[in-house]
Formats: sequence, structure tokens, C-alpha cells
Amino acid sequence: MLRGIIANDPRSPRPEKHGNPRNKPRRLAAALATILVMVLAPHNTQVDAGPRTKLEVTTCDAPTTTRNRTTRRVVGTKCASTAVDAGDCIRDEKRWSTRYRCLPSFVIGGAQKSATGSLAKWLENHPYLQRGIGGKGHPGEVHYFDSFSRNASLVDLERTWRSYAERFPALSENDLKKGVLTYEKSPSYLRFQQAPRLLASLLPSCAWILILRNPVDRAYSAFAHHIRHGRFGVVGDRVHTVEQKGCPDHRFKVWRLTPTKFEDACVKNVRILRGASDPAKFDAYVRYDTVASHHVDIVGERWKGGGPLDVVRDGAYASQFMQLYEFVDRSRVHVLFFEDLIKNPAGVLDKLQSALGLPSFEFAPRDLVVTKSRSRPPMLTETRAFLRAFYAPSLVSLRRVLQRDLPEAWM
Repeated sequence: MLRGIIANDPRSPRPEKHGNPRNKPRRLAAALATILVMVLAPHNTQVDAGPRTKLEVTTCDAPTTTRNRTTRRVVGTKCASTAVDAGDCIRDEKRWSTRYRCLPSFVIGGAQKSATGSLAKWLENHPYLQRGIGGKGHPGEVHYFDSFSRNASLVDLERTWRSYAERFPALSENDLKKGVLTYEKSPSYLRFQQAPRLLASLLPSCAWILILRNPVDRAYSAFAHHIRHGRFGVVGDRVHTVEQKGCPDHRFKVWRLTPTKFEDACVKNVRILRGASDPAKFDAYVRYDTVASHHVDIVGERWKGGGPLDVVRDGAYASQFMQLYEFVDRSRVHVLFFEDLIKNPAGVLDKLQSALGLPSFEFAPRDLVVTKSRSRPPMLTETRAFLRAFYAPSLVSLRRVLQRDLPEAWM
């Protein structure tokens, strides 16, 4: 009895609390609204995946066949690189249970700063796709085929193609039977001649998804990207590509454009550009230190420190596609435009799934968000006019090479 009336006694029963009866309609309305949101909110919806995939364990000398979603080849780890193709799997012998590593069925590439990263991330939501992982410091991009030298051969592929397969998630036998495919993203596969040649040698039936962006806007975005990584510096009143390694006594390797070639030298008193892009600095750079001012072929190995950056040259898409089509059939190349991807990502994904023969999957709008670029001052009007004039002949060639119209804003 006393426990019921002794204050602060934890054993004392507490009086029941009743909410304000006037709030009951509000609570009911809130609950109903929550239910409606859950019911009506868009969800990722999978459509019929089609028939189960049959596993085909093959010998090393078995000929590769045309790939489809009804058959999946499993090859031995001791097979040569000539015995495999896109989508083929090898057994992962490092695991106690049965797991497989599958080579990619398609790759994502194209122009740097053209939303290749956004597209690759969106596709991670597809239940029948698994994405390859890059190396330390660059997990989003694999960069296997462009890591070789320009004169690399099939012998080089033979030594390393199994390690390439390990870049992709381990899949179960059930995953393979469901038809789960792998893919990877490496934008620079389009730019470096050795990448299409080597990729086509190892994975002849691999599909290419290539995104292009207005080369004028892409150049400015790439300039800002490289500034964030400390790759541009000022010497006197000129802006040059710089490398912060390879020179003694706190000097920087500075690349200068001459009438015939790029030359490098170790230089003191280099002010590394930092922070947001300076439109005036960009103007000085494109006018005096890129192929827009001198026609120079860059043949160095960029990844190995043997050549400078040139964000203007990287927008010369026509020559890149001409070298691609030397090794890859047009039917395996799917070209997307950055502008379309930004305006209608769901529509682009629907067409892409159909082109790749993937099970149709409805992506939730909340998942289709383009990675926002950092704010920067607008490009100078005179710089834009200069670059538009420079790119005009190249875009005419690109339209002819692609055999399709380009976005009006480019021309």
C-alpha cells in the first residue's frame, strides 16, 4: 500500500499517461500519410529476368562462342588468355567454398568528367550486375588495359589476366545461374591506343559504353579537377602541367609546349595552382600550352610520367573513335551523351539495358543523382569562343565517324 504513495520510490506504480484526445485525429492522419508514402513511393522494381543460365564447363582448347544469357562458360585457371572472352568465369581457388571470378561483359569509358562515375554507381543498384574494383587509392576505376605500354603484346596479357579477373567480386554458382554479370569503369580506355587493342584481344565480345561531353565544357571541368590534384603550376605568367615527383632539391617537373613537341625540365619557383579554377589562368593555359595553339602529337606514356596533361587534346574524340573502331565492331559500342544522361537518366538507362540485353530493372529516382561538381567561376566568353573554333573541325569529323548527330549545344 505504502509503495503506491511513497514519492520517488521506483517500485511505486506510475499513473497512466493519456495523450490529449484532441491530438488523436492528428496522429491518425500522420499514420495514414506515412502508409501512403510507403505505398506510393517509387521502389526499385525488377522485371522478369528470363530463363536460368546454364553453366558450361569447357576445356582450354574449346572455341569461344557468341555470348548470350542462356549459357555461361567456366574455364580453368590454367587456360591461356586466348581461351577466354567477356563474361567467362574462372573458379576462385583461394576460397574454401565454390566461388567464381567472372570477366566483365561490358566496360564503361569515354571522356573524363562526363558522369562515367555516376553511371557506374547507378548500375550498382541493378540486381544482376556486379562492379569491378580498382587498386589502392583509385577504387572506382580498374585501369587494367591502359596500364600497359603502347607496344604491349598478348604476352603481357598472358601474365596478368587472372589478376584482372580477381578485380571483380566473387560470385556463387547460384549467381551465375541467375545470370549475374560483371562490369568495370575506366574512362581512359578510349584515349589510349593500347587499351582498345588489348581489351579486344582478351575480351573480343565485350561491349563498350562510352559517354561524351561537350569538349569545351569538359576541358574546363578537367582543368579544375587537375588543379585539385596539384597538376598545374605557374612559372612567370604562363600556366603549365607540372609533376611534383622526379626532380631533386624541391624542384618540379614542368612541361612546356614548343612548336614541335612538349619538353620537360626541373624548375624552381613554381607556384602550384590551388583552390577554385581561375578563368583567366585557364584562358592562358589553353592559348599557349595545349594543342589548341600548336598541333603536337603526344606519344608519351602518361601514367608512367612520360608525357604531360593536355585537357584540350583529350576532347578530340574523333581520332579516339577511329582507333577504337580498328579493333572493336561498331555493334559493340554504345555512345551516350552527358547532356542526355543529366536530363533523363531513367530513359537513358532503359535504352541501355535493352541494348545490353539486361533484365529490365526500374531504378528509383532517388538513386539516379548525378555527382555534383564543385562550383567554379564561369569560363570567359573569349575562351569559350576560342575553344569552339578549335573543336569545330573535330566535331564535324566526330559526327561522320559516329554516323549520328551530336547535341546542338556542341556545334
